[in-house]
Amino acid sequence: MGARRGPCEVGGFAAFALGARHGVAISAVLSSQFATLAALAGLVLFRERLARIQLAGVATVAVGVAILSGLQG
Repeated sequence: MGARRGPCEVGGFAAFALGARHGVAISAVLSSQFATLAALAGLVLFRERLARIQLAGVATVAVGVAILSGLQG
């Protein structure tokens, strides 16, 4: 697993840098949701099980994003 981690981290940093050139706010929000996206990727790609607290965290983030999107729109 360690051999795949390095290139992914470099790619993530490069994606953040490119995104920040267009709008640092979007890059900052996406990077703050790293744990949520990693949990969902593990669920979908590797069929990992999520604990109840992890599911609650993912749901909380989804509800928070929906509320903030609704307030802006």
